Amino acid sequence: MLSIRTITKLTALVLGFISLVGAGEKEGESNIELIPVYEKTFDDTIVDVIFDTATVTIEEAKKMGWQEEGLKKIKGGKKTKIIYPKVVITRKKEEGKAYYHYTGINRNYGTDDVRAIKFYNKTGKFLKTIDAGIFKKAVELLRSPNGRYFCIAKWPAEFGYYDYRGGDLYDADGRMIWQINTNTPIAISDEGYAIATYVDWDIPPAPGGKFYVYNNKGELIRTIENPDTTLLVARFAKFSDDGEWAIVAFKKETFPPTHLTLIKKSGEIVWEKLFPECRITARGEEVTIIPYIGVCGIWDYQLVKGTGGFRETEVYFIDWQGNLKWTTPLGIRGNMIVNGSGDGDKIYVASAFGYLWCIDIQNGKIIWTHKESWAPELRTIVKSSQIAHAPMFREMKIITDKICLIGETGVFSVFYSKNGDLLKRMEFLDEKISLPFTEQYLPLIKGNKGQVVIFNEEDLR
Repeated sequence: MLSIRTITKLTALVLGFISLVGAGEKEGESNIELIPVYEKTFDDTIVDVIFDTATVTIEEAKKMGWQEEGLKKIKGGKKTKIIYPKVVITRKKEEGKAYYHYTGINRNYGTDDVRAIKFYNKTGKFLKTIDAGIFKKAVELLRSPNGRYFCIAKWPAEFGYYDYRGGDLYDADGRMIWQINTNTPIAISDEGYAIATYVDWDIPPAPGGKFYVYNNKGELIRTIENPDTTLLVARFAKFSDDGEWAIVAFKKETFPPTHLTLIKKSGEIVWEKLFPECRITARGEEVTIIPYIGVCGIWDYQLVKGTGGFRETEVYFIDWQGNLKWTTPLGIRGNMIVNGSGDGDKIYVASAFGYLWCIDIQNGKIIWTHKESWAPELRTIVKSSQIAHAPMFREMKIITDKICLIGETGVFSVFYSKNGDLLKRMEFLDEKISLPFTEQYLPLIKGNKGQVVIFNEEDLR
């Protein structure tokens, strides 16, 4: 039986939710229930949270923010392994100071201005902070896929500190691991490896540049040469979640071509290939590396040579040997998110314009499609007025057989990955919400309120 305290909290939280009527769903027909089992509130506006694990007693867990509903399977007196917020990345509250631009997560399509990185112990005691004000200018804050490392990457600007380049790497305890001064990191791994380049402040940047691979001691171990310094820019890099591989892209800034290279973490080239009629956007959320299977992402195929228009947006799949196996046209653009299923058999693609696709990785065939009621029709011109106030998809997370999507205006949706059925939809009253990374739980950040909530899922199907 739930305690009065738990029932009160649960009731208050549920009353804060507003169910939305979406495509194919009627109010009250949800097939899962999300039960809050943990809650903690910070004084800051939160951009992201990194969790760590600890083995504690039940009483200690309750003091940390865990509720009885989340601990009911544990017998009294025994210890249990739980997660807790270890690193909290906070948004700016003051004007006139330097800020980080947070680009190290596959979440937002713009940048988040960040004031500080704060570190806590398991009891919630504040340990230390890395404040953006200690740097000369606004810099890029990169995060490794699972949040084990942070890199403060220094970018030059047209005015001011022209040669402001390099990067400082910190671990999740706030300890500085290494510094590099010549090249600016653009991707880091959970082992502390980095890929850097000589970034250009100009927009678009001038052709040229190489990629430089650094190990977890900050030592340069490999250089990836630019295949055409008269045309291509060293523009994009991303590590796989396991940190063993990375994809780097030399590209012409706005138009095709794109040159993709898969490398080992040591910088050794696995394959490289030029795609003369295709261009990528250089957004990390639009490409995923599936180790030993292949690379899947989004590109725009140029239908009319020499023009910037008439592009067909496609999902592409390149196998582990570097062979382009298939492309699938989607018929709409918008910012995209690409994720692979846990078994490596399927690809999930979400468009900010209200579409979600499940695609067979073997042949590129679309298995199912979900379309939001407000989404524009495929192969039509999308007018900004159509989507001006729509809850456009901007973040996706795969949890076992569920696809979780965050939309603008605080909309949270859960889909069944097998057939695309909408299982749950909630709205958080224009709250800035996001999904931090964990392997076992479904946590949610209510950023403006500084609140972290962890849910357990009760399947009602």
